[in-house]
Amino acid sequence: MSAPLEIRTIGPEGKLLQISDGKRFGHLEIGSTAPISVVRLERLEHPEVSGYLRRWLLENGSRKGDLLPPRIDWQTVVTEVLAARGP
Repeated sequence: MSAPLEIRTIGPEGKLLQISDGKRFGHLEIGSTAPISVVRLERLEHPEVSGYLRRWLLENGSRKGDLLPPRIDWQTVVTEVLAARGP
């Protein structure tokens, strides 16, 4: 079993997170929704969500030192996870 994703709030009002799998990192924009909360952190730890974010980091993530890491927004994550579930 893989280690949990590292999630850090880096943006104002908790609307930008840095996610890392220990090798690669990227930014997750929460957008105009409410600031990150315990409930949202629990959603980020859901196996389908964390699995999607791990695959995204594997394909798109930056190594340490990159000044412009890739970004993904929360709505895209939700849409992609739901689409993967099928009808």
